[in-house]
Amino acid sequence: MDLQANISAEKNEQMVGKTYKVLVDKSGDTVSVGRTEYDSPEIDNIVHIKSPMQKGEFVNVKIESSNKF
Repeated sequence: MDLQANISAEKNEQMVGKTYKVLVDKSGDTVSVGRTEYDSPEIDNIVHIKSPMQKGEFVNVKIESSNKF
């Protein structure tokens, strides 16, 4: 599993600094959660958005940081 975590971390790090089209899946009072146009729900990465957005909306998000999964 360490090998997969390292591969995932490297792939995710390559996204930092780039802007992606993100579909908002959940929205709260202060933050939202979505996924890029390349990710499947409940399988791939999620994107944390620092502001409330409308669920179902597509927004352009610049990735500021990443982690292994």
